[in-house]
Amino acid sequence: MSKPVSRYKHKRHMTSAVSVFITGSLCLLMPLKSQAQQQVADVSTRLFGEKTEVTVGLGAAYTPRYLGAKQSRAMLVPTLSIYRGIFFADSMRGLGAEYLTQSGFYSSVAIGYDFGRTDEDSVWRPGSKRLQGMGEVTGATTATFQLAQDLTSWLSIKGEAELRVAGYKRGNRYRLGLESTVLKTAGDVITLGMNVHAGDKRYNRTYFGVSDAQ
Repeated sequence: MSKPVSRYKHKRHMTSAVSVFITGSLCLLMPLKSQAQQQVADVSTRLFGEKTEVTVGLGAAYTPRYLGAKQSRAMLVPTLSIYRGIFFADSMRGLGAEYLTQSGFYSSVAIGYDFGRTDEDSVWRPGSKRLQGMGEVTGATTATFQLAQDLTSWLSIKGEAELRVAGYKRGNRYRLGLESTVLKTAGDVITLGMNVHAGDKRYNRTYFGVSDAQ
């Protein structure tokens, strides 16, 4: 008389099959999870970087006392720049973010401050006592947008829009130009640029116009 097939043995085979299925599923899910974690880490590294870079400098400038002035002045220009990933805080540019592609396309946006213009000689603000009676142009918060594209290894085209956000209603200004790299070493870059500047009606009236009262 043959023995009946053991029910326990049948269950054991089923358990083994289920174990193989679960193990295979886990092996499939673990690489997907690892890839997702790596992608998140790569995005985080591109956005926030791996370290903070701080640069302190001191420059010199010889510039007109104000826009359109015949008089010029020499002045020291201290600079402070802090970079972390795509984000920056710069004493010249403000607070913002920038992005550069491998094809040489560059874009940035920054929140800064325009100190306006005074009607007396100033060490740190544009202005001159020759403007007495013209009134003071007080400061304004601005948003600056920049776009650039490398045309060759030594020449690029750049565009900029500086828009008034808050403060004195001084209008907006725009710039379009070419920039050429004259010298580039491991630590220094010297460029030469040519730009065309433009402003909207309010900006030109603020800095170059004369009212009846004035």
